[in-house]
Amino acid sequence: MRRKRYTPIAMPHIFRIRDAVGGLALAVFFLYDAAYARPMH
Repeated sequence: MRRKRYTPIAMPHIFRIRDAVGGLALAVFFLYDAAYARPMH
């Protein structure tokens, strides 16, 4: 993917942190769902 020239320098960094936190929260949610929401064998 090519970078957009009009995008500020700090924006990709902020979006990268936000996406990492969002992905981590999503992973924790799915692990929680798999571990506790469904009956464990």
